[in-house]
Amino acid sequence: MQLPDTPGNVGVCLSGGGSRALSAGMGQLRAMATLQQNGRSLLGQTKAISTVSGGSWLGVTFEFLGAGTTDAAFLNDYVADPGSLVATSTPGHTPAETLDVLPAGNIGNTVSDDLFSVPALAVEAYLLYKFLGTPPNFLWQALMGLHILLPYGLYVSGSHALPASLFSWDAPTLASQVTGPNPALAGETAHLVAAGAGNARRPFLICNTAMFVNQPQVTYHYLAPVQSTPFMTGIVGAPQGTDANGRSPGGGGVTSFAFSSNPTAVAGSAVTVAQQRQLALADIVGASSAAFAEVLENLFSSWQQDPSQLFQALDQYGTRILARHARFFPELDQGLAQAFVEAATVLASFAKHAEAKADMLVLQDLIPQYQYWPARRPGRRLGAPAPAR
Repeated sequence: MQLPDTPGNVGVCLSGGGSRALSAGMGQLRAMATLQQNGRSLLGQTKAISTVSGGSWLGVTFEFLGAGTTDAAFLNDYVADPGSLVATSTPGHTPAETLDVLPAGNIGNTVSDDLFSVPALAVEAYLLYKFLGTPPNFLWQALMGLHILLPYGLYVSGSHALPASLFSWDAPTLASQVTGPNPALAGETAHLVAAGAGNARRPFLICNTAMFVNQPQVTYHYLAPVQSTPFMTGIVGAPQGTDANGRSPGGGGVTSFAFSSNPTAVAGSAVTVAQQRQLALADIVGASSAAFAEVLENLFSSWQQDPSQLFQALDQYGTRILARHARFFPELDQGLAQAFVEAATVLASFAKHAEAKADMLVLQDLIPQYQYWPARRPGRRLGAPAPAR
């Protein structure tokens, strides 16, 4: 791969920290888009961008931003004089100078909605599990797909809210690395790195997440860095310890669409795999930010002890969430789901308490799980694998 006309070796790192990291990163990218060198923006000349957690909410979406949203709307306009900022709409001040106004298409809108609050996300996860059959180990990724990616057309939902798409760098890369060797994927929705349509040239993306590994005689888990790019996903180095299957991880990656698969045959550098679906942007954005899933797990634990808290949250958010889901998930039985919400909040019977307690117990493990096999020794992975967490 070649990135054309990229002077120097400048990379940008977008740290984690949820909505605060997203907001800080948005300001940083906005400043780089404004500053000029050699007649072009610094952002358009950046070679690489590395993201994690809240930084991935911003960076991955920016990388794959479609032509329907301009960079200026996504990042907001630059305000050179902080003294011109105002708290609310004021005559003589532009929307960019007004702190309680965000333009349509701005990434800040995704995290400022009250349905992105922790209780609302927990209710949404519960309803996805209850009425769409979303697996618990994908609930967090589904939430990130619905809230962060869907507004930009980057989350395509299949059955059970699982994504039905993949991602790559550009059309030639997609053809040479994905659909050419795998013609059956030619009809799959493929998200490609943003280019043209008035948007700045994109840097090379590295989205960071991690996988639990075990160390001998150590009771807690270490984390092995997993990196995902438009070309490959995997553990590049050779970390100590073993994965959930007892194998040594690392040694490189596989073409990103084929991560979370089971190798069935090896011929040189080509590996034949079996997988239920392709890796999607919702997977890498969700896995990268999955530390926040623990907050939901703790809330589910609290709701298990006192289901009345769940019923109160259902009463506050349930109807609005179901109305939103009805637009995205045609398979959702809206009447049945709404009847459940009303029965839970109005009747709050002993039977509903028992049902809620059982559900909350299941939902206390939202850790994303994917099939993993070490790229350096795929032949040792042949057979039916256990999930690597």
